[in-house]
Amino acid sequence: MKYNKFILPFAACALLFTGCMDEIMEWQEPDGSITEADIPLQDAEALANYKTIKEYAAEYVPGMKIGLGLGADLYIEDPAYREIADANFQMFTTGNAMKHSSVVKANGELNFATIDAFMELVPSDIEVYGHNFLWHTQQKQQYLKSLIAPEMKVEVPQGEKCENVVTNGGFEDGTNGWTGLWGKYTYAVEQPGRDGTGNAIHFTISPECANQWDAQLFWSLGDFLVPGETYYYEFYAKSDCGLACQFIGQNAAYSGIYKDTFTPGTDWTFFSGEFTLGETELADIERVGLQFGGDPGAQIWFDDFKFGKKLENVEPEKMINIVGEDGKFEWTDGTTGQWTGLWGKYTYQVVSPGYEGNQAMEFTLTAECANQWDAQLFYPVNLEVGKTYAYSFWAKSDSALNVQFIGQNESYAGIYKDAFDLPADWILCEGEFTYTESDPEAVCRVGVQFGRSGSAGAKFYIDDFKFGEKNPDYGKEEPSDPMINVVTNGGFEAGAEGWTGLWGKYTYETDAAGYDGQCLAFTLTAECANQWDAQLFWPVNLEVGKTYAYSYWAKSDSGLNVQFIGQNESYSGIYKESFDLPSEWFFCSGEFTYTESDPEALCRVGVQFGKAASEGAKFWIDEFKFGEKIATPASSRRYLAPKPQKAAPTITYIYKTPEEKKELLLGAMESWIRQMAEHLPTVKCWDVINEPIIDGSHGWRGLDGNFSEGDSAPVENNGLTLNWESDRWYWAYYIGQEYARKAFEYARKYCGEDAKLFVNDYGLESSAGKLDALIKFVQYIEDGGHRVDGIGTQMHVSTSITKEKVDAMFKTMAATGKLVRVTELDVQVGTANPSADQLLAQAQTYRMIMESYKENVPEAQQSGITIWTLSDNAAEHEFWLNGDAPNLFDANYGRKLAYKYFCDGIAGKDISEEFDGLDWKNAVHTEE
Repeated sequence: MKYNKFILPFAACALLFTGCMDEIMEWQEPDGSITEADIPLQDAEALANYKTIKEYAAEYVPGMKIGLGLGADLYIEDPAYREIADANFQMFTTGNAMKHSSVVKANGELNFATIDAFMELVPSDIEVYGHNFLWHTQQKQQYLKSLIAPEMKVEVPQGEKCENVVTNGGFEDGTNGWTGLWGKYTYAVEQPGRDGTGNAIHFTISPECANQWDAQLFWSLGDFLVPGETYYYEFYAKSDCGLACQFIGQNAAYSGIYKDTFTPGTDWTFFSGEFTLGETELADIERVGLQFGGDPGAQIWFDDFKFGKKLENVEPEKMINIVGEDGKFEWTDGTTGQWTGLWGKYTYQVVSPGYEGNQAMEFTLTAECANQWDAQLFYPVNLEVGKTYAYSFWAKSDSALNVQFIGQNESYAGIYKDAFDLPADWILCEGEFTYTESDPEAVCRVGVQFGRSGSAGAKFYIDDFKFGEKNPDYGKEEPSDPMINVVTNGGFEAGAEGWTGLWGKYTYETDAAGYDGQCLAFTLTAECANQWDAQLFWPVNLEVGKTYAYSYWAKSDSGLNVQFIGQNESYSGIYKESFDLPSEWFFCSGEFTYTESDPEALCRVGVQFGKAASEGAKFWIDEFKFGEKIATPASSRRYLAPKPQKAAPTITYIYKTPEEKKELLLGAMESWIRQMAEHLPTVKCWDVINEPIIDGSHGWRGLDGNFSEGDSAPVENNGLTLNWESDRWYWAYYIGQEYARKAFEYARKYCGEDAKLFVNDYGLESSAGKLDALIKFVQYIEDGGHRVDGIGTQMHVSTSITKEKVDAMFKTMAATGKLVRVTELDVQVGTANPSADQLLAQAQTYRMIMESYKENVPEAQQSGITIWTLSDNAAEHEFWLNGDAPNLFDANYGRKLAYKYFCDGIAGKDISEEFDGLDWKNAVHTEE
């Protein structure tokens, strides 16, 4: 007999062979033989006899492609996963590997490493579907924002080492701009600050604070750090108990970069550091600050925090400029600051551009102007006898006017200095003088006069006027070190000569590949378990009361920590800054004062580096320097005049026009599509635009306030704030509707006339309004002369979806005449452990969708169906349908009942009706 329709729900593939084999044993003949009449055909048995999906596709629907949406990394790394995928599907769609944020780096370059590894493994008979060119999420927001963000100009006060963007680093405006995460502390903004004036911030660590990250303080940057850029930071700190603090940066998801750790003393201590953000480090760091938790009851104070791009080779100012912002003439309210004019036989106005593209003052001489003093401009300042002053300004004239620097007192008696004949282009006018007793007394204003030989209508322009006491260090040579270096073999050019090691649980050798010439390389042994198990010393006798500085270059292949130490003959020591070492050479430096409270008779200094070391860990050191600190440290890298310590940076923004933004983004769009198409010439089907229609209003994403939940319109005020979640990008917001036509224009241009280009969206089976909006979206593109080949419907559905809705969607899509593709099909059951009834309902839904597709979409328009992810394995559902079981294969890659029904849908019949008992026998027995 034959059990053609004896169907029992398939409960678990793990029972396929054990349970069914038991049944076979019960039904076998006495001699052990099995006849087809003896075996009931359950679904579990039938599954073993089903061919692969692509075999049925080739037989029954040769005009369409049955595809799989998969994880490229899983496909590359898991042979079992890859084998099932290759065996069953005719087309692959990568879930994330081809998306903008996965390929585009922060600087706009494309990284094809994952794509190339994936494409190399895909068999030649399997096509790849490109997913996708444009979307509203998983776009490299950091790069795209950098294209349209305003140019930020940081006016750096004299003596700064970075383009400081922290405008409230001295806490003069309370905690404005600062945020705290995991704030297991109390805090107060207090007076005085570290220099006896202004404010500082004071933290007291709470009892529940157990970890360093339990107390954090951040400054929001307003933009991401840039890989490859070098940044500098500095701050002052003190603590009642030597509470350690570490410089960190974080992204919105709380992942971070972790840099130098510092241990402040009870007096205010200056700390600084720098780092270059590596290409492999996080590229979306949006806040920087300090973490300092882990010691309940401890107290710590911070002040004068600065951070920004490191300045290199900055030319020093000649003077302590006291004119400030007034010298830039950047007014917008009709005022002229503190400037005054005497004998002003001219008219004037603020004009643009100035010397550096901003504003300048323009003067037009009148008919009455006949003498140099008939046109004067002054800034109030009181000169002191005996001091040397410097000045500079940029000027030009359309009539070759002459300009002269002058100073005056209230009686109009003056000092007259350099004069300059002005060309039509900007020139720098500068000079210096010493104000002496023989000069007119009580000079109270300085400026310029420019009326000589001036004809009516002659114009004079001035910008960037600076004046002040001459910088006494201007022009000095920079010393090579901040200390009087006493280490004669710090470069290890003589090997380890002069150096000693204590507790030396390591081996070492000289290495020619040092930071600068030769270095010492250490390899830690198995016995090394503590920081002090690996030490290196240079002999030197310290003197109480003196301040010392040190520096060295180091690196490690294992992230070792290195700490500067000093010791006496009894092994008592001082322990200073420690640094976590990267694999590239890293500069370590610091300073300290040797006090009476420190261990006496220190006779050697050096480093220790054994903490948390595993056997074989390597440490390199080079260019070790130590000695008494030079009064004027070279670490400033430039000699500039002193400034008020709490002076905030001046930040100005130059905004791009809407036209400029549109042009830049269209350029980025075209470059992205071109490079992807050229790199993947065999990919001939693409989702050009993914999910362009928003739910609810069914408007275009990014237009008319249509944003995803949580997002809103960007704001340009003191920079650009997108107000969009990380890696979201609404192309239509800046480009307008034209973005859709441009995307298809570029895709056709670079993918070719033979490429099949799709628009793709979700929820179309449940929203006729959204489907209608998508069809109108397609019509808009084609009205612009650009062909859309197909429309994709994702179909992330559950077992509750009705055939009526699915039929209606496919009929509407087919009516467009376009190719129709189901791009991301999965059927949710609402649990990771479905019952037999739920598995049957899921299977029936898969079959219903396939049959509806074949019934309602003409064969010529049938592009095919892509199943979204291979299996119910947790590795595929960490971020998508977590806690569900939506696929054709179970968590162990076994076929589910849905597999059978989907194949039946392809064939248009119950394939298992053609099986008999011998098919089952052949499936479970092999020839001896």
